[in-house]
Amino acid sequence: MKVIAPPGLQVLASGEQVARGRWRAHAVRDFALTVGRFTVVRGTAAAPGRVRLIVGVERGKLAAARRFLDWARAALETHARRFGAYPWKTFTLVGMDMDRFSFEYPSLVFESTADPTPRDGTAHEVAHQWFYSLVGNNQARDPWLDEALATWGQARFSNTLADLIAGPIPEPVRNQLGQPMSFWDQFDIGVFVDGAYNQGVQALASLGEPEAVDCALRLYALQKAYGIADTADLLHALEVFFPDARRKLEAYGARF
Repeated sequence: MKVIAPPGLQVLASGEQVARGRWRAHAVRDFALTVGRFTVVRGTAAAPGRVRLIVGVERGKLAAARRFLDWARAALETHARRFGAYPWKTFTLVGMDMDRFSFEYPSLVFESTADPTPRDGTAHEVAHQWFYSLVGNNQARDPWLDEALATWGQARFSNTLADLIAGPIPEPVRNQLGQPMSFWDQFDIGVFVDGAYNQGVQALASLGEPEAVDCALRLYALQKAYGIADTADLLHALEVFFPDARRKLEAYGARF
């Protein structure tokens, strides 16, 4: 892709820049870019191969960009050890001056600088590089399939799994994990997060040892890499380690 931007503005995009104004991304299901004025820092990660890191913070200070760089490096390396090698040569994080929402694309994520727990937010968005970017899914039909798995990766990285397990799930969405977005759209974002993200983590934790869940998710990522998965694919990987996975997950409302 070739991008022509007005003078004084920078372009950050999926994939790698191969020439002035030109980007190339291999084996990605989406492409994203942003144009603006950013404080940019660069580095590398071992995930486990060498990954070039680019962090740009909108109207940001150098210290903030460096913090995002450190968090992105740590999350990439940790998730790669758990879920398998990061599949691309570059990873770009853009810190945006926006409300508390973040967005993920293969090899590029947008994170809100207003996030009150930005390190956790970075870990979550980086986990989406495996669960949605590498292993795709129908996000309208099965939103928990990538959001719960990304939240699991976040919790394992941040050592907050116990907190999420103990967190309450609002009554209207309790045991409704497998509902599509047409169901979740009636609730505010906080209820959606509790019901699909956090409840999904609780469902996975109910299976048994977290290390075994990690192994099952690694197998799932290996089996469905670059493809589109459904809940039956996840169940197949989980049942290798937890033969009673269907019964336990269905108790939370998962559908297969």
